[in-house]
Amino acid sequence: MWLGGSAAFTLHPAGFFNLFAWQAYFVAGQYLGYRGVQSGECGLKKSAGWQVACLLVAVPLLIDRHLALLGRHPLLEFSARPNHNPIRFLDAACLGYLVWCVPRTVDLKLMKVGFCRFVNFLGRHSLQVVAFSLLITSTEKHALTGFSGKARLIVAVVNVLSLWIPAKIHELWREGAFNRMPAKGTRERAQALG
Repeated sequence: MWLGGSAAFTLHPAGFFNLFAWQAYFVAGQYLGYRGVQSGECGLKKSAGWQVACLLVAVPLLIDRHLALLGRHPLLEFSARPNHNPIRFLDAACLGYLVWCVPRTVDLKLMKVGFCRFVNFLGRHSLQVVAFSLLITSTEKHALTGFSGKARLIVAVVNVLSLWIPAKIHELWREGAFNRMPAKGTRERAQALG
């Protein structure tokens, strides 16, 4: 599925969005979520061995992804071609397992911390946030080619903070805020009639 998406069926000419890879994440999440709801457990067991294995995969890949910040060239080039490397998929699976292993009590406490509340808010509106981020990153890639590393880091932080915009718009839409807005001139007509 990954190779098929990378070779022929990517939506973006540079391969930045691999439909089949995201579909695999989606199906895995649906399967594990459904099992969890139906049986009360998801089928994965928390294991110290799996945690160590996932750490041994995720930590070197984390370091590799951030070598560019140190002025070095990343070995796997995740930033240049993120979805053309099946190791990226393995990295996401390992990170997912490590996050899943965090006890629920810790998770509930972290959800009250400012930055984690922000991330949780974005997660509740993930489709809109991802669509907006694809628009931003495709524009940013071409606009920032001559900028320094520090300037690109500042722009990246601003872009992450701007992800609040589509999430907030979607939240307002779900609450029906746009349906309650009066049409232009409605108040004036009501006052004239009343």
